[in-house]
Amino acid sequence: MALCRYITSSFGSASTVSGTAGQLVTMLDAVLVNGFGGGTCTLSQASGTATLTLAAHGFVDQQVVEISGATPSDYNGLKRVTYVSSSVVTFTIDSGVASPATGTITCKTASLGWTILYTGTNKRVYQMGTGSLGFVLRVDDTGTPNAYAALVKMAESATDIDTLVDPFPTAAQINNTGAYYYIHKSNGNNSTTRAWWIQGDEKSFTLATISDGTNWMAYYFGEMEKIYSSDAFCCGIAAEYSVAMTTTVNRTFPQYATGNSLTAFTLTANQQVMILARAGNQTTKSPVANAISPCTLQAAQVSGFSTVLKPYGTSYGLAGQSVFQDSGGMRGFMRGVYDPFQVVVNDTSYATTDFGLPAGANLLGKVLTATVNAATGYILLQVGGSLP
Repeated sequence: MALCRYITSSFGSASTVSGTAGQLVTMLDAVLVNGFGGGTCTLSQASGTATLTLAAHGFVDQQVVEISGATPSDYNGLKRVTYVSSSVVTFTIDSGVASPATGTITCKTASLGWTILYTGTNKRVYQMGTGSLGFVLRVDDTGTPNAYAALVKMAESATDIDTLVDPFPTAAQINNTGAYYYIHKSNGNNSTTRAWWIQGDEKSFTLATISDGTNWMAYYFGEMEKIYSSDAFCCGIAAEYSVAMTTTVNRTFPQYATGNSLTAFTLTANQQVMILARAGNQTTKSPVANAISPCTLQAAQVSGFSTVLKPYGTSYGLAGQSVFQDSGGMRGFMRGVYDPFQVVVNDTSYATTDFGLPAGANLLGKVLTATVNAATGYILLQVGGSLP
């Protein structure tokens, strides 16, 4: 399992995002592929605690940094920060490693480990990283039709910047109907800076933007925590679908099945829609998936399957995971994203003693809001540890 990285626009040297063409792909280049910030540093260790010294490093506690150029090589690679001051960062290392480290040592905020497969002017095709299915994400941040949004699609592969093989969504679902599938960057074609955060690893990531300065909206890209081990296409993309692109933040996260209707596997206008690579039969391409949330008590409607509710926090709230299904049945969960029964406080950490997360993982409360129907949603985001 890969280290979970959580990166925000408040990190030192983080890229800005606004309603300007090209700014989203610039940020994604840094966060998904290249890393950012940091500089040349010194390293030493005592009793299993490594100390990295770099003035004005801009790192924060519990983030993942990438170190290179050090001898011994034990210092190199992805390291989770355990303490920060203005010029010092610490992380855990084997106590037998020689000290101090030598070489030209550099450090930076670690990327998620994706690669850039193809590049164009304000366009990218990103490929998932080591240990993944290797599927691709295309981002069109050219400003057409509006610079406040970027068009997105995933695909099983690509042959150039504009040619996707087995895309999801398909042209028939989106382009041929005159509709759009996109990420909101801002609420206007302007340079007003908007905050963002990303959680993920080499296989998937969740991205959120506060496009209008008030309402957070989240998106999902990549592999899911699959229910069936034989499922080779449990990969999805969740973005906003609209037949008329507007600046309005319509929905907070992927659409849920409503009431007792669990079979409306269609693209619904002005919704966050999850689209999978292929259906559970491993043949049908680009099916729409609905989420069934344990917090709306709909998991009980799924024959033979429900999520396990677990306690979190010092007051022992309960949280589970939304199950995504297509017309052929259950598929999987968004990795490291949980649904709380209770209201959570934005950017507040919650105790996970009995939650069963991997070592070093915590839960961070996130509030997602939308202008339509004054909708508010709450999620618990895994930060730290390794994603399932």
